[in-house]
Amino acid sequence: MNIFRSKIALGIILIIVVGGGVYLNKNKKSSDSDIQYQTETVGKKTIISSVMGSGQVSASNMQEIKPKVSGDVIVVNFKSGQEVKKREVIIQLDKSEAEKAVRDASLNLESANLSLEKLKQPTDELTMFQATSAIDKAREDIKQFNEDLEKAYEDGFTAIADTFLDAPSIMTSLENILLGNSLKMGSQNLSTYINGIKAQDKTTKGYQLNVFYDNYEAKVKESYTKALGKYEENFEDYKNISRYSDKELIGKEIDQTYETIKIITESLKVTKNMIDEYENIFSKSNMSVSSTVTSHQNTLSSNVTTANKHLAALLSIKHTIESSKDSLVNAGRVIAEKNKSLDKLEAGADELDISSQELSVKQKRTALLDAKEKLDDYDIKAPFDGIIAKIDTEEGSYISSGTVVATFIKKNKIAEISLNEVDTAKVKVDQKVTITFDAIEDLSITGKVSEVDILGTVTQGVVTYNIKISFDTQDERIKPGMTVSTAIISDIAQDVIVVPNSAITYENNQEFVEVMEGKDPKKQRVEIGISNDTHTEIKSGLKEGDLIVTQKTTSSSQSRPQEATRSLFPTGGRSFGGGRR
Repeated sequence: MNIFRSKIALGIILIIVVGGGVYLNKNKKSSDSDIQYQTETVGKKTIISSVMGSGQVSASNMQEIKPKVSGDVIVVNFKSGQEVKKREVIIQLDKSEAEKAVRDASLNLESANLSLEKLKQPTDELTMFQATSAIDKAREDIKQFNEDLEKAYEDGFTAIADTFLDAPSIMTSLENILLGNSLKMGSQNLSTYINGIKAQDKTTKGYQLNVFYDNYEAKVKESYTKALGKYEENFEDYKNISRYSDKELIGKEIDQTYETIKIITESLKVTKNMIDEYENIFSKSNMSVSSTVTSHQNTLSSNVTTANKHLAALLSIKHTIESSKDSLVNAGRVIAEKNKSLDKLEAGADELDISSQELSVKQKRTALLDAKEKLDDYDIKAPFDGIIAKIDTEEGSYISSGTVVATFIKKNKIAEISLNEVDTAKVKVDQKVTITFDAIEDLSITGKVSEVDILGTVTQGVVTYNIKISFDTQDERIKPGMTVSTAIISDIAQDVIVVPNSAITYENNQEFVEVMEGKDPKKQRVEIGISNDTHTEIKSGLKEGDLIVTQKTTSSSQSRPQEATRSLFPTGGRSFGGGRR
């Protein structure tokens, strides 16, 4: 039952479609006979393609003023809202320290320049005279030092001779005091003194006493033996030199004799200390000592004085010889240095010295420029002609570098609009723009594109780009924030064939224009160029003077725009209305 009903319904639909097609065909044929054509002769014109946009007026530049240095605010020259010219000082900081730095840098540069000029000048006679005089003086010094050294060796030999006039008697008396038996105790004096000390000393007993004084006796013997050996060796060497011997040999003998007398003096001192101890112990026991003991003490004291006198003389001579030798070495070094200086003076300044000083001048000049730039930073200036929007400091306050002290805007204004990605692709910097203002109906000015954002902004999947437009003229009535409408001229074609947009039809993605041939139109395929809201450029397919159809009218509609012929199931279409080629 259901299948039967479906077949009936399908049959009814086919009857309606076929009948409707027949009716439409008949109607079309009847209406074609009533069509009238509005035509236009093709000519050449100029066509302009524009991108439309809207936005707002803003200041062309706004900048926060931040000082490069810190300091106390001395003067604030402007208030909020005042106009300022480029480089005018808005705020002045205390720059006393910076001014001092400039002065110091200037003096350093002047000094470096003077040194360079002096270096380049030929050596004057006074300088040459002073250099040669210094060499002559050093040579005189060498002569004097040699004489002093010669005299020191002479005096040294005399001191050696004087020493060996007294040394034999000193050694003989020391031998007699220690090894003789003048104390008449049946043994050598040394043993008598030691045994006497042992017998009378009540402070130490037993083994400790014997060890102590045995060591005492050994010390006296050792010092005497050492002094005797040194004396005999030295005396033999002395007998082999004369005043005319080599100076180095005499110098060695002076050193040897000095060391010998030191050792003899030490032996004399140790021996006298022993005898003094002997006398002291007997005095404590209320016992007197013999006159021989006193004689020994006096002899030893006299010999120590004599030995010390020879020691002092020999030491002084040793110092004189060493000092004279050092002075000779230094004088020789001075002569070498002075000769080099003289050679340099005679040759003049070398290129390396001049280059080095020139580099120093450049460094000082750079330091001065840096100091001046630093000084200039203490005057906070306007970066361009504009208006002070806000001042954030006052006189007497302290400000730090990098903090905002004022907000500055340009007096000139611009328009900022936002375009979609399709329109933005047609826009380039420096393209001409027509600008109108919603708030100022009678004002229309021109401008140009000054900036096109490289990066777009995505909002809910839609990409837009900001465009900045500069004004060719500034009008006081224009205020930041006003709404503007803009037409950016994206393309222009001059002296080209142009037809109204209504004359173009589209079929299967191809453009056609109907050209009148007699009383009937004929479809002509064309290639289009740029277009705007009313007209389109024809690049090929038409020629100047062709008569084209721009509109069609029928008896049912006296004036109806021509419609594009499209199939019931279109395969594609093409829109126009922006600039395109």
